[in-house]
Amino acid sequence: PKELSADAGYFSETNLKWLRNKIDAYIPGERIKHNQKPEPAPKGRIPVDLPLPDLMKRKLRSQTWMG
Repeated sequence: PKELSADAGYFSETNLKWLRNKIDAYIPGERIKHNQKPEPAPKGRIPVDLPLPDLMKRKLRSQTWMG
């Protein structure tokens, strides 16, 4: 597949590293309740040295993904 979404149970740095260059993945780092509001999306450029888990969390909070 070109894209993959999975639940928080699959969130690990090992999985993110494996998927990084192969599949556009969307895996949340933590579980949230349906009535819980997500944190606001960060603004500005993505830091070059941001760790993979933080990149995924940022990706999921982006305006493109959240709609």
